[in-house]
Amino acid sequence: MKKILLYGLEKEKTEITEKVAREYEIEINKISEKELEKKVGELFNLDLRKNESLEDENKLMVFSNFDRNILRDFLIALKNEGVMVDNKCVLTETNSDWTFEFLMEHIADEHRVVMKFKELGKLVKMSLDKLEKEEDDELRDLVERAIENKNRELDEEKLDSAIEELKEKLNIK
Repeated sequence: MKKILLYGLEKEKTEITEKVAREYEIEINKISEKELEKKVGELFNLDLRKNESLEDENKLMVFSNFDRNILRDFLIALKNEGVMVDNKCVLTETNSDWTFEFLMEHIADEHRVVMKFKELGKLVKMSLDKLEKEEDDELRDLVERAIENKNRELDEEKLDSAIEELKEKLNIK
C-alpha cells in the first residue's frame, strides 16, 4: 500500500492532505514528537493514522511504495488544493535506517543547498545577459567560477560565496 509519513503541517493542511490521499488510496501516518527518534523504516510499519497533526516549522513528507506517475499526480492535486511542502523524499534502503529527525534535518539541508544552487543559476543567467551587452572581465571571471560549482559536489560555502560575489557585482541587494 502507498503510505506517507507526514510531519509538521498545520491542521487544516493536514486535513486537506488526508482528503486528497483518500482519493489516491494512500495511507497517511502522522508523526508525533515521540516518534522523531524512531527509524524511518520502522515508522512505516506502525499505524500512526490516529495521531494528532503536529504543527512545526520543520515539515516533511516521506513517501513509500509510490509509482512515480501517481506521486506526481498526487503532488499536483495537493498543490491545486493549496498544500505545498518543500521538504519531501522517498523511502530508500539508506534512509530507512535513519531516525526521522535526522532524515528531516538532512532533507532540509539538501533543500536549502539546492535552492541556493537555483539562485546562483539565475544570477549566472543575468550575468551572461549583461556580458552579451558589455564586456566585463571581472564579471566573466565570477561567472566562470560560479559555473565550476555545477561540475562539483554542491558545497554550501562556495555557493554562498559565488552568490554574494555576483550579487555585489550586479548591484543586487
